[in-house]
Formats: sequence, C-alpha cells, structure tokens
Amino acid sequence: MDVLQRRSAKQMAKITLDEFVLYTKESSS
Repeated sequence: MDVLQRRSAKQMAKITLDEFVLYTKESSS
C-alpha cells in the first residue's frame, strides 16, 4: 500500500509540475 501511495504522489507531483510549466509558458508569452 505504501508503494502505491508513493507512486500516486509522484504522479500527482509530475502533473503539478507539467501544469506549472504550462502556466509559466503562458505567462511568459
């Protein structure tokens, strides 16, 4: 269960990072 939770957290973090990058790109242009 701990491993699954860790994997989920990593995926969530990745999505958040991607969204942050997109947001930064939009703000930049």
